[in-house]
Amino acid sequence: MFFIKHVLKLEQFWKTQMNRTKINLTSFLYPLLFLIFILLFWEFLIIYFKIPKYFLPSPSNVLNAFILNIKTFLIATLVTLSITFLAITLSIISGVLIAIGVFQYKILDKTISPYIVILQTTPIVSIIPLLIIWFKSNTFITLVICAWIACIFPIISNTLIGLKSTDKSLIKIFRIYGASQTFMLKKLYIPSALPYFLSGLKISGALALIGGISAEFIAGTGGRASGIAYILLMAGYNLETDKLFAALFIITVLGIFIYSLFNFISYLLLKQWHDSSTNF
Repeated sequence: MFFIKHVLKLEQFWKTQMNRTKINLTSFLYPLLFLIFILLFWEFLIIYFKIPKYFLPSPSNVLNAFILNIKTFLIATLVTLSITFLAITLSIISGVLIAIGVFQYKILDKTISPYIVILQTTPIVSIIPLLIIWFKSNTFITLVICAWIACIFPIISNTLIGLKSTDKSLIKIFRIYGASQTFMLKKLYIPSALPYFLSGLKISGALALIGGISAEFIAGTGGRASGIAYILLMAGYNLETDKLFAALFIITVLGIFIYSLFNFISYLLLKQWHDSSTNF
């Protein structure tokens, strides 16, 4: 009986894993098939209507442009990624510290909160020319600052919401046992705010990429080569539409990669929440 019981459990586990694999394969296969259909249909339209390459390149032209310029694309992509991840790192450090400071000290909340909102609502493109003037000797710093400005607000906002959403009954229990504010911050407030912080982090990742690329466009118009956006800009000027589409494809892949990376990190850190099917 003991052996049969374990065999049944193993069989049930195997069926569950097979069902999960089937769902995962289905969710991956359908979008892939749809993408292949779009690319083939696109190629057919270009050939059938004889559309010139400078107006709209075919997928094969885009692939060829990517292969011919792969070294240039690789270097530019590394620059863009370094700008993005450095900006995200700075936004995590500064954003969490600001959120904790605002949460802990009400006077700080009243003092700097309006300026945080102003910083967020100010169009990033209006700040970039000024930063280029200030840091004209180092374009990389300018781009990092612009990306940091673009992505810090979700970190501050979501972390602060998480800190303020801590269970009131748990706060009372901690205070009954005489826990200090520092101990409560470490053991109660920060763990409670973690899901909110990670949610903001996924948003910030995309915003850092957008902010960095926007800054690269402005820097590129000033003749300063930087990342993938500079290639996009130069390809547009030279009517190298196939190269332009290849750069757009790389930017899209970078956005998906950054979001997927932070989504995976969020899953690892909040595995118990995912297992209990709780959504944050």
